Amino acid sequence: MKLIKSVTKYNIDFSSGEWVRSCFTDYEYKNDYPVSIKQTFYYEDETVENKTELEYVFDNNKPVSMKGKRNNELEMSVEYNDGKRYKVETFNKDRTSHNVDMYQYANDDEYFTLVFHSLHSTFPELPDEPAESMEEADEVTIYKSDKGLLTKTVNRGIYSNWIGDEDRIWYRFNGTYTAEYDEEGILKKCSAVYRAGPSGSGVTFETRRKDGLVYEVVMIDANDNGLEEKYVFEYTDIETDASRYSRMINCHLLGEGNTYYIYNWY
Repeated sequence: MKLIKSVTKYNIDFSSGEWVRSCFTDYEYKNDYPVSIKQTFYYEDETVENKTELEYVFDNNKPVSMKGKRNNELEMSVEYNDGKRYKVETFNKDRTSHNVDMYQYANDDEYFTLVFHSLHSTFPELPDEPAESMEEADEVTIYKSDKGLLTKTVNRGIYSNWIGDEDRIWYRFNGTYTAEYDEEGILKKCSAVYRAGPSGSGVTFETRRKDGLVYEVVMIDANDNGLEEKYVFEYTDIETDASRYSRMINCHLLGEGNTYYIYNWY
């Protein structure tokens, strides 16, 4: 398995039936970890570029900590435990928004089973507006194959949103969110069962491989809501293991933050 060099995302233009490029992501690596991530978003009348620069501290070839900046506006600080993400903090430029993610691993492997999120935002330009806060705890059941790759993840949790000095009221997630994976640990289906409202079949993924590597994935909305995306992957010559490879691919299919699972690969 190899690390990706670039990913091109396409959305379907339903008026023409053609694929239209919507985002291009390009990576540069050092010590097998990305140190530069450049994203170009293509809109009808303009393009927008984001650049994230990352710097690591390693011990025995495993990351201990990482600092990152995106467009000099968003800062990120990551602590690792045995090479796995343990605590992630992000700040905006003026420090008015502070987000913390804390991970717990129950199975002594690379897949977290609990993550706690905390977000606190203030509004200096609106001194009469109270701060807004959110906390959330996600518990994930992990199913793996004999090869140590994901076969299914099931996410459920609780959350609370409050403003200023309001009391915190905790709620259960409306849904239980299940992701299923193919024999190589790559996403093949996402679905949800809701306490309130109709349950949904979510999305399915059609994966095409060449020389053992994923080169194209099409994501199709199983509920026919008009969502259809395509991802095309190009690779470096940097070798990686199968678990990290699958998490890397899945991270691009669902994004770095989503309802089903967080696929930390760097």
